This record gives sequence, C-alpha cells and structure tokens, in this order.
Amino acid sequence: MGSVSLLERVSVGNDFQWIFVRGERRDLPLLLLVQAGPGFPIIHEADALQKCLRWEDSYRVVYWDLRGCGKSFHPDVSFGDAPLERLVLDIRGMIDLLLDRLEVSELTLLGFSLGASLSALAARRSPKGIHSFIGVGTDICIAQSDLMVRDFLWQEAIRRNHRKALRALKNLGEPPYTRSAPFMERAKWVTEFGGIDRAERYGSLLRKNLWRLFSSSAYSVKEGIRALGGLSAVQDDLLPAVKDLDLFHQVPTLEVPAFLIQGRHDKVAPGLLTRRYFDLLDAPKGKELLWFDSSAHMPHYEEPGRFAAFLKETGPGRTGQKGQKIFDRKVIKC
Repeated sequence: MGSVSLLERVSVGNDFQWIFVRGERRDLPLLLLVQAGPGFPIIHEADALQKCLRWEDSYRVVYWDLRGCGKSFHPDVSFGDAPLERLVLDIRGMIDLLLDRLEVSELTLLGFSLGASLSALAARRSPKGIHSFIGVGTDICIAQSDLMVRDFLWQEAIRRNHRKALRALKNLGEPPYTRSAPFMERAKWVTEFGGIDRAERYGSLLRKNLWRLFSSSAYSVKEGIRALGGLSAVQDDLLPAVKDLDLFHQVPTLEVPAFLIQGRHDKVAPGLLTRRYFDLLDAPKGKELLWFDSSAHMPHYEEPGRFAAFLKETGPGRTGQKGQKIFDRKVIKC
C-alpha cells in the first residue's frame, strides 16, 4: 500500500480544526497526538518529530492542532463555560471521527504535558476505541506542581546568583498563574534553567519553534502570524480552568493499558507526582512507568532512540491480547 499524507480541516464539536495524517503505509495503526499546552500547536513539528523518531514507519501519525491552536486558531474560537471539558469532548470527537473515516477499530492515544492530562480524562470517560494511553510529562496536579516549580526556580536563581531571574520571580508572585503573561514568563525561566530540555535554553527553543512554524509547508505565513497573535488570548481562556486539574481525583482508574513516560529531570511535571499517581492508579489492563534518565520535559526529543523503540512495541497488533506482552518488561523504578 502507498504512503499517506493528508492535511485536512475537519469539524469537531461544532468547530473546524486541522489534522495532518502521515504514514509510510495506509494499513498502519493510528497514533493520535494531543499536544502540550495550553495553546501550543503541533502540526508544525511534524517534520522534526519524524526526523527524530521515524514513527511514520510504524504508524499513521495524526498531528492535530487542537481548538484554538496553530492552524485551528480563528478569532471566534470559543471554549465555553468549561474549557477543559470542551477539550476532552473534542478528543473523544476526534477519536470517533478518525476511527470512522480511516476505518479502524482502535488507535493509540499519546499526549504531551497538558495534552497527556486531557487524554487521560478522555480515556477515563470513554475508553472505546483506545488501544492504549501514553502520557509524556503528564501534568498530574497543577496546584502541587506549581509550588514545586516555584521552589525549583527560586533555588536555581539563588544558586546561580541570577539577579535578572530573581527580579522576575519576585514580580511574578505566587501561583497560580491564570493569565498568559506570567505563565509564559515562568515558562521562560524553567526553560532557561534546563527544566524543559536539558540541552536547550529559552532562546534556542524559541528560535527552533519559530523556524518550524514559518518553514512548515502545512502553514501559510498568515496562519503562522495569526496563531502567534492568538496564543495569549487562548491561554487567558484556558489557564483559569487548568489550575484545578488534578488527576489524583479526576482519573483514579483507567480501563485501557496505561503508560507514563517521565523525564528524570522534568521540572514542569515533577517526577515525584508522577510516581505517586502511578502507584495509586487503578489500571486493570496494565500500567507501566518508564523513566528517561537523561531527559527533562521532552524525552521524545532528548532521548529519541529509546522513545522510538518503546513506541514500536506498543501499537495494535504488536502487543498480544489486551496488551499483556507489553507489561512483561521490567518497569524502571525510582
């Protein structure tokens, strides 16, 4: 069978959103990506992710700019009175759309950071058609992680005697950060201190993402400018709801095989919370926690070889009945 490369606008939850489906063969299993956030796109990363992971040899990968993000941004975008609920419903709607349109019975759901949390919420609500859930740097409990991030930033700024950072942190005040400006300021310093990607700093990551956005064949220049211009508005809509996210209480059980991938040096989604959540999670079809010892918040970029090898084992048709084969491996523990 031939390869697939489909860039299409689809209707999900009464809103038009863009997907980019790519794979080496049309009979490969589906891998649906739910991006980090709030407000960040992922279609513009398709080439970079494929270069690192070569996952389009094993999956038809669905890169999806969620409601209000990237190509899916428009001035009239609305998240309603319950923004996270709206996004969870969108994930369920996208799963149903893909299963129907591409004529398959199940897919693998892979979320990054906040996208992992939203994916867990969607899988908890309705596991139908979800072969397995993979959460990368999952935001477990925003209230707790915000305090841990705050402590990390202060400790690093003091250790480095970084006067500019110390002034910025003083001006930020205490979490939660429910507006885009302070949220992005905090993200800048976490990145600068190596808590996002151990090999990158804020300036280099920003330049890479801007280059990917404006060099991507999937975006026009106008779309890229519009997406950047709308980012703060989308974050202002979503952040007040994000502060109450708590998987300990909202997702105590998952009825699908569950994988949590955690960078050992992640300072955005602290590993301590992931470990606690993993221990408490009731997952009757199996669960596994994989530690990436050389990574922070982006193990898919920081340790791509290991990440790609893991994905080759987890797709439909590779794991035996109900995923038992996956869980025969030794779990990497703290």
